[in-house]
Amino acid sequence: MEVDSRIRIDLHCHLVPGVDDGCQTVEQSLACIRQWRAAGYLGSVCTPHMGSGWYPENTPDYIAPRVEQLQEHLDDAGIDYQLWCSGEVRLGEHIVSWLREHGVPTLGASRWVLVDFFGRQWPSCCDDGIDFLLDHGYEVLLAHPERLNLPEREWSETMECLARRGVRFQGNLNCVGGGEGPIAQDRALRWLSEERYFVLASDTHGPDSVAGRMQGLKTAVEHVGADYVTQLVSSRPRAIVEAGGGR
Repeated sequence: MEVDSRIRIDLHCHLVPGVDDGCQTVEQSLACIRQWRAAGYLGSVCTPHMGSGWYPENTPDYIAPRVEQLQEHLDDAGIDYQLWCSGEVRLGEHIVSWLREHGVPTLGASRWVLVDFFGRQWPSCCDDGIDFLLDHGYEVLLAHPERLNLPEREWSETMECLARRGVRFQGNLNCVGGGEGPIAQDRALRWLSEERYFVLASDTHGPDSVAGRMQGLKTAVEHVGADYVTQLVSSRPRAIVEAGGGR
């Protein structure tokens, strides 16, 4: 399917039914996709949670046929929407061994990898996972950095360190719209103004979660204008899924 640069692509969502805390049924998945298609999105990269101890069945080999099955349901329903396969890799103590055993779930056929972390401290094992990916020629995209539950000074220092190492950042639309609280929204709006994000994505978890993400998209346009937001939700995601690039 040819991707028009004016059409949006979502790089982070939990649409695959029944594999994590996202959509639980095909009907929920289709309901989400219909809403995003109506909002001008052409496709989504499916990124179920993956990583050591985190939905242990979710490996690239396990998820790939389930994304294909969901694509078949879309085609049967006459919904013109493209799915790509990937995962949201939880950085943690054993993540390097997990990646060695199961392989690296890239965003489509690119060399980009979506990673995340939650905690009140940034442990060295997170750096180990990022080093492993960078050393093997992958591009690292950190999901929703504005949501990291670190004290503000440590959060700023950690983000600066990651940026210097070449990590890029994916902002969450729900955070931009205020759905994750004032701290996450303040960080997200500040980073939008400073053009610190490489992409914005929805992190959709079910039909009821879409409205908050739509509000975030609207807020982003109001805050920084349509041109920059187009880069974040269209041009750069397109470069990633089509050519494995974006820099």
